[in-house]
Amino acid sequence: MKELWDRAVAILDRPLLGNGLGVWALAFLVGITAFIAIRLAVRSLARRLAARAERQGSKILGFLAEVVGRTSFFTILLASVVAATQFVHLPGQLASLLRSLLIVAALLQGGLWATLILEKWLEYKISTQKEAARSTAVTLLSFAGKLLLWGFIALMSLQNLGIDVTALIAGLGVGGIAVALATQTLLGDLLGSVVIAIDKPFEVGDLIIVGDLSGYVETIGLKTTRVRSIYGEQIVFSNTDLLGSRIRNYKRMSERRVVFHLDIGSPTPMDKLEALPALIQQEVSSHTDLRFERAYFQRFAGAAQVWEVVFYVLSPDIGLHMDRQHQVNLALHKRFLKEGIEIGKSA
Repeated sequence: MKELWDRAVAILDRPLLGNGLGVWALAFLVGITAFIAIRLAVRSLARRLAARAERQGSKILGFLAEVVGRTSFFTILLASVVAATQFVHLPGQLASLLRSLLIVAALLQGGLWATLILEKWLEYKISTQKEAARSTAVTLLSFAGKLLLWGFIALMSLQNLGIDVTALIAGLGVGGIAVALATQTLLGDLLGSVVIAIDKPFEVGDLIIVGDLSGYVETIGLKTTRVRSIYGEQIVFSNTDLLGSRIRNYKRMSERRVVFHLDIGSPTPMDKLEALPALIQQEVSSHTDLRFERAYFQRFAGAAQVWEVVFYVLSPDIGLHMDRQHQVNLALHKRFLKEGIEIGKSA
């Protein structure tokens, strides 16, 4: 028995790459154990988080479950190898290579998690978009983000593996500048579409005014936005020009302010003039969707007295605004005839 023990000890003491076979065997067992333990822990944690998210209806827990579940096989394997190598002495080059691989694994794992975040953001954005063109713009932005992310990770990985990427970066920079100059207008409009999709300065159906042009937004495309003029013709704006202009969006109003003037004849008696603000308020307030602001004697104008009237239409609808203005004017004219208030003529 002692002879067998001595022979086993002798075998385990045989050197291999600067370490005994026994040390390598211990490192192997530690690596296998670490791999199984980490793998099981990741799966168990992901399942527990997913189950709790389903019970509680928590989107955050569901997202965390997906993040944990996205932990890659390569990352777990490399972490197990690192744990195993704590028991052995590695040659300088091999230890350096292992450190580089560990950094690469961390970069790849970070890339997987960042990609998951982008995908979730994309799902949320597309679910809130009513137009296919806007969904396309968001998808394009997500693709560009992933391309930049994985390009950066690839360059960092090559750099950590000892490959000089300076010339590659310089070449990509020159090529990118050339492509950007050649497609400057197109890229500007594409980015404009992405900005409109995210920032939403206007949406389909909104009434907008750009400079001296106005109309209802019909479609928001990758390169152009089409607006139907109030006169019937279609106006096409490039997205770059549109975002570079001042846009007045009337759909975003909660109410409309109406200001108009009345010319009251000078012969109108003083008592009727003093009662005029209350009379106007009565006619305006007879409509439940109007809010009276004020009516006051503003100035003299020849043989007339100019009164300014202000009220609000409690809706952004331009059609309702015009209808109520018409009804208020008719009601005031009828009331003035009844009360003997003379309509004057300003100079």
